[in-house]
Amino acid sequence: MRPIRITFSAFGPFPGDQEIDFERLGQQGLFLITGPTGAGKTTVLDAMVYALYGEAAGAREGQTGSLRSHFALAADPTSVTFEFAIGDAVYRVERSPEQERAAKRGTGTATQVAEASLQRFEKAKWVAVASGNRDVTKHITELIRLTSAQFQQVILLPQGKFDKVLRSSSKDRLPLLSALFGTKYLTSAVERLKREAKDRGIAHSNMKKDLSDAFDDSLEDWRSVITEAGIEAASATGIEFDDDEAPVGPGEQTRAALEQMSAQAKTLRVKVDSAAAAANKAYDSANTAADAATQQAEKWDSRLTLQEESAALAELSKGDKTLAATLKLAESANDLLEQVDAFEEAEGALADSKAQIADLSSEVSEALGGDLPTTPVKARASVKQLEKRLGLLATAIAEFENASTARASAESKAVQAIALGTEVAAVAATSAQADAALVSLREELTKVEAAAQALDALKDAAESASDRVESVNTGLTLDNQIVVGEKAEKAATKAVAEAESALKDARERHLAGLAARLAADLHDGDACPTCGSTEHPTPAEVPAHAASDEDIERAEAGLRSLQTALNAAVKDLSAKRARRSELPAAEELQDAEDKRDTSKAAFDAASTAAGTADTLRSQVAAAVQIIAASTTEMDALNARITAADTTEKMQLAAAKKSHDIAVKTSPDADSAEAEHEVTTDAIELVTAFATLLDEEAGSAATVTNLKTALEKALERKGFKDTKSVTAAAMDPDELEEAAAELKEREARRPVVAGILKELTKDKLPDLRPDPTALIERRDVLKVERDQRVDAALTAKNASERLNAAPEAFGERLDELARLAASQEIAQTVADVASARIRPNIDLESWVCSAYLHRVVLQANNHLKVMTSGQYILQIGSTSDKRKHGGLDLDVFDSHTGVSRSVNTVSGGETFMASLALALGLAEVVAGQQNMRLDALFVDEGFGSLDTETLERATEVLQGLQTSGRMVGVISHVTEMRASLRTGIAVTKNGEQGSTLKVEYQDA
Repeated sequence: MRPIRITFSAFGPFPGDQEIDFERLGQQGLFLITGPTGAGKTTVLDAMVYALYGEAAGAREGQTGSLRSHFALAADPTSVTFEFAIGDAVYRVERSPEQERAAKRGTGTATQVAEASLQRFEKAKWVAVASGNRDVTKHITELIRLTSAQFQQVILLPQGKFDKVLRSSSKDRLPLLSALFGTKYLTSAVERLKREAKDRGIAHSNMKKDLSDAFDDSLEDWRSVITEAGIEAASATGIEFDDDEAPVGPGEQTRAALEQMSAQAKTLRVKVDSAAAAANKAYDSANTAADAATQQAEKWDSRLTLQEESAALAELSKGDKTLAATLKLAESANDLLEQVDAFEEAEGALADSKAQIADLSSEVSEALGGDLPTTPVKARASVKQLEKRLGLLATAIAEFENASTARASAESKAVQAIALGTEVAAVAATSAQADAALVSLREELTKVEAAAQALDALKDAAESASDRVESVNTGLTLDNQIVVGEKAEKAATKAVAEAESALKDARERHLAGLAARLAADLHDGDACPTCGSTEHPTPAEVPAHAASDEDIERAEAGLRSLQTALNAAVKDLSAKRARRSELPAAEELQDAEDKRDTSKAAFDAASTAAGTADTLRSQVAAAVQIIAASTTEMDALNARITAADTTEKMQLAAAKKSHDIAVKTSPDADSAEAEHEVTTDAIELVTAFATLLDEEAGSAATVTNLKTALEKALERKGFKDTKSVTAAAMDPDELEEAAAELKEREARRPVVAGILKELTKDKLPDLRPDPTALIERRDVLKVERDQRVDAALTAKNASERLNAAPEAFGERLDELARLAASQEIAQTVADVASARIRPNIDLESWVCSAYLHRVVLQANNHLKVMTSGQYILQIGSTSDKRKHGGLDLDVFDSHTGVSRSVNTVSGGETFMASLALALGLAEVVAGQQNMRLDALFVDEGFGSLDTETLERATEVLQGLQTSGRMVGVISHVTEMRASLRTGIAVTKNGEQGSTLKVEYQDA
């Protein structure tokens, strides 16, 4: 990480804006940050740490709220902007803490929440990477690959912490190193080793139980074989086992017992199979005998049944001839039944016609004046006479009605003339009504035209209200999307956490191979970094589950991908929230909908009213036309009234004269109408009588024809009359069934005779044979056969399992041995890692000890320069069995040749050792994270050094910047200002706070 520029405002003791261009400042490599105590020299470092991690450095850690300057004006916000480079990529982070600011509305103050953003410079512009304190800190930690604690140890060496690692005890030094090198996960790794050892122990115990159960199963198989063979277990071949305890002690002894049982089971299986074969043979013989006896009995029973059937058929044959003749006669009678029914139906129809004629004769005679026609022709002649009389009556009635109609018409026209005056009055009323309607329509038309002019304004109001409702609904939709986005962010956060856990696990497995990697380059004579031994008889090997560098890279790539997805989810969620903040609140929906509905109703009403304008105009025009038409009609009616006074009076006089003449010359109208009605009824009655005479003649002819045909059919079929036909006839179904039975008996007689003839050849005994005893014996032998076959199958299956048991048992014994060895290894590793056995150092302490060795090697490179080779640091030897051994530090004095505890060195020596150790830690941590140290800031501690030592310390710091690294030293020591060029000068201005001045070399 290379600092480029930092700008901060109202931060710490600085009330105003401050800017430092590190690229210009770092051109001289080594520079001094100087100023009086309390002026704010370390605030530059505080601002850098806060910008990157959102927290203060050093002792002020956790106090971000107090970073705001007490000297700043209320209107000046506190903020920090820091630009830095990672390789070729340039980033800018901006942060502001939670702070009080002046309220935007009214008086007083409001709390402004903390804000943060991270951007990357791409193609001549800044591109957003992350926002929000949490996400920005997370992205920067991934970019720099250093936590805040590591950053302060690697790039910022804070005031008062130089000697913390140096002077701490082994127990206190462990958490410091653990935080710097991220080894805390090894504690859980040790717990996993313990669980693994326990799980393997359980697997070993389970395998032992499985072996015992497997032998018990084999023992049961062996016992089932000898049981089926009918042998006592104790007397089989001398194999005896206690039922409660299987012999699973020495493996070979148990396997030999299984092989012995398997061999005996094979022998006994032959015996069981032989017994099953013999039982099956006995059953087959008994089954054949039982089947033969059963067949003989069935034939004997069949012969007896057929003999009885033959006798019955012979008895029935005596009456079959008579039955055949009866059935033939019934068949002929059935053929004549249809003709008999037709003749009888015709006779009934003739009788009905005669009865109806008799019923009407008296009425017809009366209607014709005593004359009764006897034939259809005479009846129709009477009808014609009646129709002629009916015509004369109709003419007379019509003449009288015409005269009456003419008089009534004339009288009606006179009345109409009188009514014309009333019609004139009605037309006048209609005209008055049209006048009143015209006034009302014109007033309504004026209102409608005014509504049409306001239509555009109402439309704009309605659309504005609808837009407001749509905005509220859009906000509600965004609320739902934000809920979904929050769930997506939560899921992405969970996935990142799981990926981080997976990466942590991979690093744990990677660390599991650390010992092997440390030992890879060891040769006899080289000191082991762990135990110090120069002999390496059994160097550690990389375990199979250890993670490779490629595994770590894949896990890191997967984590980055998930973090990218999380960033996208966060960005999308932030955009939706920003959009949501611009829209109305959900609570405004009801009010917006009410306004929309009111505006729409007003617009619709105006639209409806405007739509009636044309109709109203048409109605106005119609009213004008009605008034004009009414005026014209009244004029015409008045003219008709004047003319009617003469014409209608003359027509009425002529009509009265015609009516009087018709009354005198025409018969009585009432009697004519009565005679007309009677004549009409007589015509209908005589017409019906003629029809009955026609039907009687037709029925008589039909009866004659049917009688002649029936007499010929009776003679042909041999019947005397219809009664004999009815007596001989049978129901068709009964006739068919009787004929079928007769036919079946005729066909059955030769069949029965033939079967009896064949059975006679079998020479059956006189007495019926009984197969019961043979069947019972067969059933008994079947049960015995089934039992023997089941026993053979049981013995077969058990024998096959016993045959495979020795080899399977041997494989399980081998697996048991492998599990025992695996459990022993796992338990040993767990015991070593948890310091239960030698070397009695837990895994985390051992790993931190290895790191400390590397730190000491780097630190001694600097300490030798600062002390002219007098002092070097050493890992202290520990003879006791301490859990955190290997973390003690000693200092070796080459002048005396004696090593002593670091706690015994003087103040100046302590500073040099602490600075060397701090530089060594920085270089090892940077190397572990595969990062380049482009900057280093050292805070105080030079005041305890003499002139010579100060020069050597300065020489070391100058050596650090020769490779292009920027080194800043914070100090108020006068000698330092004389040795180093001032880069940043901090001035304390009392109650006005502090200011800083940057002295660039190129200025």
